Amino acid sequence: MGANESHNMDQVKQDLKNVLAGEALTEDDIIDIKSVAEENFVPITKKTVAYIVSGVFFNEKNEVLMMQEAKRSCYQMWYLPAGRMELNETIEEGVVREVLEETGLICKPTTLLSLEFRQGHWYRFTMTGVITGGKLKSSNESDKESLQANWFSIEAIRKNIPIRCRDIFKLIDIAVTYRNNPVKRVDIRPAIKSHKKLLLRLVVVHYNSDRNEMVLLVGCKKRNHLPVTLLSDTDFSLEHAVFKVFQKVFGGKHASPQLHGVVSVEHCGRPAALNDGICISVLVSLEDAAPTKIILQDLFTWLPIDDDGTKKEILERNLDGQTVVVPP
Repeated sequence: MGANESHNMDQVKQDLKNVLAGEALTEDDIIDIKSVAEENFVPITKKTVAYIVSGVFFNEKNEVLMMQEAKRSCYQMWYLPAGRMELNETIEEGVVREVLEETGLICKPTTLLSLEFRQGHWYRFTMTGVITGGKLKSSNESDKESLQANWFSIEAIRKNIPIRCRDIFKLIDIAVTYRNNPVKRVDIRPAIKSHKKLLLRLVVVHYNSDRNEMVLLVGCKKRNHLPVTLLSDTDFSLEHAVFKVFQKVFGGKHASPQLHGVVSVEHCGRPAALNDGICISVLVSLEDAAPTKIILQDLFTWLPIDDDGTKKEILERNLDGQTVVVPP
């Protein structure tokens, strides 16, 4: 390995640490797998791509903040504060705005809980955090955003009040698991970085527990980097997008990836229509060692991870509750 290649691999190791910390990478991503249709697609918020934000917030009684719908299609039904992101808006700004508009309360988001994905162009980001101010919206303050807001026990939400859609049950369950987990994971907040495309970055590792050896999949095009693919409207789930990458890389042989969750999200949204893309980094493990023996031509290679601290963090992040959840 030459000096320049060694330097590049050192940069990959640093990129890995940054991604695991939820931080944006400084260099532009090199896209390894793409099609003409994906390359020509331009994500524009509220036009060609739908970014939805929602929040799960608790009070000191472990009650959940809910809002009552004002829309005709779901009038008087209850739901989590949620809505579409606006142009020139970050994910956190969208959560803060929706919570304020629909409940009257001011919130401070502290971490992503889940990222839902549909057909490549629909995303819902659910965050939790703390309420820092404001006044709970009463029925006398109803407007087009909501009729009112209130705190409800989880039991009441499941049994006693009319719910707009039961999909919030899984989001509340994820929030409860995060809240009650004695081993708190790293708080993952969306990192501010401009992207013009919809990108999926893969952190793919194989770990041999008998030898305490771990290897990381690295793309080699132009410079060494974490592999990246363009997301497509044919990707009906993130699992499908990951599997599609593995088919391209390994020819569909021996590869059985396990998606553990999201470890970072990069988005900016400014200026509008020019940087409405996103980059989602996911942690994926391979149980089967066979793919690590496949010759990947000059496009990909395997990098040994020698740092015990990094290996430990990756193994811990493989555990339930230690990444941003990707609900089925």
